[in-house]
Amino acid sequence: MTTYMAGNKGKRILALAAVLCMIFLTGCVYKATGSDNLNTAVRNETDDQKTGFGLAAHFIDVGQGDSTLIEANGHFMLVDAGEKDQTDTVINYLKAQGVKKLDYVIGTHPHSDHIGGLEGVIREFDVTTVMLPEKEHTTRIYERMLDAIADKNIKVTIPKAGESYRLGDASFQIISPNRDYGDNLNNWSIGMRLVYGKTSFVLCGMRKRKPNRICCKVDFL
Repeated sequence: MTTYMAGNKGKRILALAAVLCMIFLTGCVYKATGSDNLNTAVRNETDDQKTGFGLAAHFIDVGQGDSTLIEANGHFMLVDAGEKDQTDTVINYLKAQGVKKLDYVIGTHPHSDHIGGLEGVIREFDVTTVMLPEKEHTTRIYERMLDAIADKNIKVTIPKAGESYRLGDASFQIISPNRDYGDNLNNWSIGMRLVYGKTSFVLCGMRKRKPNRICCKVDFL
C-alpha cells in the first residue's frame, strides 16, 4: 500500500492520476480512510479485500460496460453490473468481498452493458433499495430485471437531483438526471457525488454532454 499525504499537493495529484489511470485500464480498488491522510491501494479485483474499514470503490472489470461496488463501513452499494454474460463475474466478485446484503443496487441507465447483470445480482443477494432512472426501456433484459425486482418485492426508487442518501458513514447526493433528455438513454444516467469524511468523488454513468468525456472525479478535501 502506498500512502499519499493530503498536505502535499504534488503527491496528491500523482495519486489521483495513478488511481484514475488504473480505473480506466482495469478492475481496481480505491480506498480512503476519510481523514487528512489519503490511503490508496490499487490491486487486481481477484485479490482478497477486507471490509468495514472505511470507504472503498471497487471498479470491477466486466469488459464492455461498467460495474462499481461501493463499500462503506460494511455497507454495500452496487452501481451497474455489465452485460448479462458478466453476471457470474459480478456475483463471484461480490461474494469474494463478503457481500451478503446490498443496501443499494443502482442501474444508471437502461443499456444492457450496464443493467445486463442486475437481474442475477438482485436474485442472488438480499437487496434493500433498487434505484433506476425515470426513463424506461422495452428490451427483454430490462424487463427481466424488472421481473426480478418484482419477484423480490422490492420497490423501485426513482431518485431526484438534490436528494441525499446514507451508506454507512458515507453519504451520496444525486446530481443527475435533472431534466428531460428525451430518447437519449445515456444522458438519463443516474449521477452521484459520494462523500466520506474529507474524500469525495463523482460517478456520472454514461452522460455525454461533452463527447468522449469520462465523468469520474476524485476530490481530496
